[in-house]
Amino acid sequence: MRMDEHNWKLIDDARFEGKEDDAAVSEILIRKLGVCDHDGLDAFNAFFTDQIEALNSTAVRERARQYWILSDESWLYLRVWIVSRGCGFFNAARTGSKHAIAAIASEYPGSFNAPNGERFLHCVEKARERLGAADMRN
Repeated sequence: MRMDEHNWKLIDDARFEGKEDDAAVSEILIRKLGVCDHDGLDAFNAFFTDQIEALNSTAVRERARQYWILSDESWLYLRVWIVSRGCGFFNAARTGSKHAIAAIASEYPGSFNAPNGERFLHCVEKARERLGAADMRN
């Protein structure tokens, strides 16, 4: 299995196991990342960052602006959250699909709830902290 496929599987499995509840999904993802070594965490972090940046296009931002007023911070958290939704949703949003963005807007009318994205931004850091704590115990 290629590394990208492996990383998407981690996200997709966490989303499935967490039954779409963002708080549960992020905790499951942290737990799944917790079995990685430091190199694995670095690789996942690079992958996750690359996906966030892949969504940083004018087409996606303009589509999102149809539904929300986005500060730089909320734009970042929206992209993080889209990645956290898994490969299929990410690909639909990345192509600027009005259906993918509309689906988010129907779930989050008004302003986008930044904490939903923010919690996923720190999963690797939290997994690394837990790994460090485990290293200290051994």
